[in-house]
Amino acid sequence: MARFKRHLLVLGALVLLLALPVGCGGDDQAEPTAASDTQPPTALINQPPNQALIEAGQAVQIEVVASDDQAVSRIELYIDNSLVESRVTPGGSSLTTMREVFAWSASIVGQHTLQARVYDVMGQMGASPIVAVNVQLPGVPISPTEMPTAPSGPAETPVPVEPSPVPASPTPEQPLVTANTNANVRSGPGTNYPVLGALQEGGSAIVTGRNTDNSWWQIGFQGGTAWIANLVVTANAQAYNAPVASAPPPPATNTPVPPTATPTPVATSTPATGLRADSTNLAAGQCTTLRWDFSGIKALYISFGAGYDKEGVPGNGTRQVCPSVTTTYEATVVKPDNSQEQRQLTINVSGSGCGDPVIQRFVSTTYEVAANKPFSIFWDVECAKTVRFVRVGGGEEAVGGHGSKEVTISSNTVFQLKVEKNNGGFVYASFTVRIK
Repeated sequence: MARFKRHLLVLGALVLLLALPVGCGGDDQAEPTAASDTQPPTALINQPPNQALIEAGQAVQIEVVASDDQAVSRIELYIDNSLVESRVTPGGSSLTTMREVFAWSASIVGQHTLQARVYDVMGQMGASPIVAVNVQLPGVPISPTEMPTAPSGPAETPVPVEPSPVPASPTPEQPLVTANTNANVRSGPGTNYPVLGALQEGGSAIVTGRNTDNSWWQIGFQGGTAWIANLVVTANAQAYNAPVASAPPPPATNTPVPPTATPTPVATSTPATGLRADSTNLAAGQCTTLRWDFSGIKALYISFGAGYDKEGVPGNGTRQVCPSVTTTYEATVVKPDNSQEQRQLTINVSGSGCGDPVIQRFVSTTYEVAANKPFSIFWDVECAKTVRFVRVGGGEEAVGGHGSKEVTISSNTVFQLKVEKNNGGFVYASFTVRIK
């Protein structure tokens, strides 16, 4: 009897094991969750087509389609590797496909690159293939290599064509400037205005205005207007007929620190010495000492990082800098006769890593606006501990390193980015939007 009971127990255990689910004890059959989403989103620029020819000043529609297996959260449009606009999905939505049409005014002659970057709800990023477009002046004929290829088919006898009549008068030449070197484009006519981007050497831009002494040109740039110095461009004859344009108010700057006491300076045409560094070739994250010595000057302002406001400093001093990317440091020297001279020093950085914050962009869609009319402000900051968006006199708020904000104003307003360094201290970038 005992032996029979033992057989029953063994038989019951076997039945129980066979009844267990096949997938027990493993993860292969686990239900997928959002946390296990490893599939990045995809993006595609449908319009304009690659290598499209665009007339300068023409409004271009850029159609982007983004997809994700979970949900799309944001689409960003980059032109020439600079973020121009970011759009997010409506709150609470879970769109797996998102289509957006962006408007861009092609104002700078030459080739430009377009790319869309899309993020899903898990923060994963996907990028579209780059689309290149060619912007040319109005009335410029398409070269034979750019003409579309005729469809194949039976040969036809060509029909004689009368020569085109010569027009009675030539098409008026566009007011134009062409960069002699890679040149900074700024929000206003002066080096104290923030840098918005650059016009590459040999690139051309249509002139929309000028200042009274033709030392700065107002040009079409990224859907709006910006300024570029006459010293770094060649202007054609029509540019000098452009209307005189009003400049935005200069950005707020820190109060200059008075120079150390020296004997009464003697006016000189060129300030002595200049701007230098202990080393001009660094690896990312390494530091060096920036040094300056200027005598016989009235004031001195220096920008100590990529995109920073200029600070008023004494004529002689030092500052440790730890550039994260290749950076050009700029000094504005004010002479006793109130004329100004610019000095620059570039520190080359190899590799990748973080040191001082980099303010890649802090711009507005307009710098002159009707009261209470909405406009947008965009910013891109790398290597910062914290970033705060400041409406001077109206409070500040913590924001991410990349973003945008739609705002309205009822009076002239200074906007500022307050960027905290990882090793302490703050740097700033600012501009003013005024009521027209």
